[in-house]
Amino acid sequence: MQHNPLGLRGIEFTEFAAADSSYLHQVFQAFGFSRTRQFKGKAIDYYQQNDIHILLNRERSGFSADFSRTHGPAICAMGWRVDDAVAARRIALERGARGADPALTDLPYPAIYGIGDSLIYFIDRFHATDSIYQRDFEPHDEPAIVEDLGFSCIDHLTNNVVKGTMQHWA
Repeated sequence: MQHNPLGLRGIEFTEFAAADSSYLHQVFQAFGFSRTRQFKGKAIDYYQQNDIHILLNRERSGFSADFSRTHGPAICAMGWRVDDAVAARRIALERGARGADPALTDLPYPAIYGIGDSLIYFIDRFHATDSIYQRDFEPHDEPAIVEDLGFSCIDHLTNNVVKGTMQHWA
């Protein structure tokens, strides 16, 4: 068995931010993602298709808004499924990761900074009957349901890094 110190189990979500969130909404819908829920008390929409979860952060201030102003429309954060979120963050910090200040993040989960100062959230509630979407999200005021196009899961993501910095991120 491969060594897996963080207890990584997969990708829980990708979080997007953009000055014009309506465009991303159209893109997600065109790819078969339905908007069904929203984060309690924040302008963060939840889209789903099978086991793919996308958050569209429409907050006008905070981490994601700042990230979007700096980078343009982008994935500002992602959630990684782990066995124990607090332990995964601690181990990542022990291995040299830079911790994200919870007061500055838009979501209430343990996090570190990733490539380009994006955020990586550690999520240990990802089972169908006990997920962050059931606990922290509520039904959307304006759900937008579209036909599922057959996408089932995200098996990997790729990041671009500044030339000469690959070893730093390895």
